[in-house]
Amino acid sequence: IYSKAVYEAKVKVVKENGALKATVTGADGNALPENRVGTFQNRRNGERPALEKYVDKGVHSDLAAFDAPFEYDIMAYVPVDADRVVVEDSLVDSLKFVSSADEVSAFAMGAENNHLDTVKNDGTKIDSATAGIDGQKLTVTIPDATAYRGQWVRVNFRAVIDAATRATIESFGADWAEIAANAPVLIDAKHAGVKNAASYRVFVKNPDGTFPQYPSGENPDDPNGGGDKPKYKGESNTVTVTPPTQELAVAKAWANADGSSTWPADVASVTLDVYSVKDGAETKVEGRSAILTAGEPAKTLAGLPKLEGVEYIVKESGAESGEVLLNGKTYTVTVSGSTVTNTEKPTTPDTPGGDEPNNPGGDEPNNPGGDEPNNPGGDEPNNPGGDKPNTPGDGGLAKTGFALGGVSLLTGGMLLLGTALLGAKRRREG
Repeated sequence: IYSKAVYEAKVKVVKENGALKATVTGADGNALPENRVGTFQNRRNGERPALEKYVDKGVHSDLAAFDAPFEYDIMAYVPVDADRVVVEDSLVDSLKFVSSADEVSAFAMGAENNHLDTVKNDGTKIDSATAGIDGQKLTVTIPDATAYRGQWVRVNFRAVIDAATRATIESFGADWAEIAANAPVLIDAKHAGVKNAASYRVFVKNPDGTFPQYPSGENPDDPNGGGDKPKYKGESNTVTVTPPTQELAVAKAWANADGSSTWPADVASVTLDVYSVKDGAETKVEGRSAILTAGEPAKTLAGLPKLEGVEYIVKESGAESGEVLLNGKTYTVTVSGSTVTNTEKPTTPDTPGGDEPNNPGGDEPNNPGGDEPNNPGGDEPNNPGGDKPNTPGDGGLAKTGFALGGVSLLTGGMLLLGTALLGAKRRREG
C-alpha cells in the first residue's frame, strides 16, 4: 500500500491547553500525497507511551546455570500528562519470583533514551512507589507520576526458572521442539529459552481532578466492577533467557574371565542410569538412562541442565551392591569417570580338601579326619579315641567288668557263710 519513496515534510508543533499538538505537511506546505502519514506523534508527549524490558541488562541472557537467578529491568516512559503509572509483569508459569515485594524497587532514570546504557545506571529511588506480588503477577504503582513526567522510570526485580520447569526441560533433554510444545519459549536459529514481557497503564485525571471510570463490567482487570480507566496502555518487547545444558559421554567396558574385553554374546543390553550429585547427595535423573548394546557400547547424553554445584555420574542399573548377575554370570561393577566396567568373577569348582562329605580333609560324617560318629579320631560312641562309653581309651569296659566281678564275689561269700551256719545248727540239734 505504501510507497518506499522518501518525502520531505514539515512538522508544526503547538501547545494547546498544556498539551502538545503537531501537524505535518509536505515541504511545500501542501498536504502529503495520498496514503502518506499525515499526523506526527511524539511518544514523549504522552500520545504514544513506551515500555521496554531488559534481562541482565540486555534483551537476552544465556544463564550461567539452570537455577541461577536473573535480573529483569522494565523501563517505562512517563507521559507528560500522566498522574499515575502502574507497571505490571505477569511471569509465565515457567518462572517464579526471587525478589519479594519489599525487594522490588522503582527508580527515576531521567529523559535519556539510550537505555542499553542507562539501564545499567542506578538512578534515583522512588520512595513513593509501592509493589505487590500476587501469585505470578507483579504490580508496581507510582502514585505521584507528575514528578516524573517526561522521564523514564525503571522497575527492577529478580526471577528464576521454576524447579518444576527445570525438571520438565531436564526430561526433554536437548529436544527444544518438544519443550516449545510444553513451555513458553522462543525458538530461533540461535536461542531457545523462556520468554516474558511486561505491560503498563497510565492514568490521567479529568479537569475536575478525578480519574475517568470504566462503565460497570467493562474493566478487563475487574469484570465485575468499574474502576479507574487508563488513558494509555502498552506492552513491552519480549526478552528471553536460555538455560545452559551440558553433555555426558557414557561407555560400557568388559573384563571377561577368559581375559577378553569383548561384549559378551549372551548379554543383549545394559542400562546405565544418570544421577545428579550435590553436596554428596545422589538423585536419580528420571528419563535420562542410556541403554547400551554390543553395537552401541557408548553414547553421549545431551541436554542435561547445568546446575550450580551439581555434577552427573552414571551407575549400572541393578548393580547397586557393586555386583550384578547377568545370565548366570556374576560381575563386579566399577565406575571410572563415566565408563562402567564389568569384571567377570571366575567360578570355583569342587576340589579335594574341601568341606563336603566324603572329603578326607573335611569335617563331615564318614570323614576319617572329622569329629562325627564312626570317626576313629572323633568324640562320638564307638570311637576308640573318643570320650564316650565303650571307648577303650577311657577304660570303660574294664571298669564295668571290675564292678560286676566285685558284686559276684560278695554274693558267693554270703552264700558260703549261710551254708556254714546252717550246717552248724543241725550238728547241735543232732
